[in-house]
Amino acid sequence: MQFLVFALASGVLPIVTVSATTISVGVGNSTGGLVFEPTNVTAAVGDVIGFLFTTGNHSVVQSTFADPCTPKKLGTSVNSGYFNNSPEVTQWNMKVVDISAPMWFYCQQTIPVNHCQAGMVFAVNPTSDQIFVAFQQAAMASGSSGSATDSSGSSSTTFISNIATTTGSTLIS
Repeated sequence: MQFLVFALASGVLPIVTVSATTISVGVGNSTGGLVFEPTNVTAAVGDVIGFLFTTGNHSVVQSTFADPCTPKKLGTSVNSGYFNNSPEVTQWNMKVVDISAPMWFYCQQTIPVNHCQAGMVFAVNPTSDQIFVAFQQAAMASGSSGSATDSSGSSSTTFISNIATTTGSTLIS
């Protein structure tokens, strides 16, 4: 207590720093799997999720728990655009700015198969009420095409979310 009184009286306050973490998530894998690896993560405000696009043509599109293979309303969601990578790996970053609710994502690619309906989904901070397995099962049972943008691999449009900010992509050799 005496230190607190001294610190307040002298204008010297202890500095507390919080370190953000970069969380790596694979999008697709070297064997052509339609996966996010890991499938879900726990993130704090300020953490950066680095999506590493490996082989194939994939995207990271925000959806909702109730409608896993449909983009969340544009303007309030995240959409990486398509990354067609072979053999380079591209990293696309998303900074977490709000953790008040889980965030749900899927790959919007539909060629040669619908990636979302094949189970290519991802979650940030799933809860005991909204678990990842239920989200993935709903995606696999959905009938939505999930395709609202060109899948040529040339687009990298990002819609900034009220819960996340995004940064550009980086080629990793």
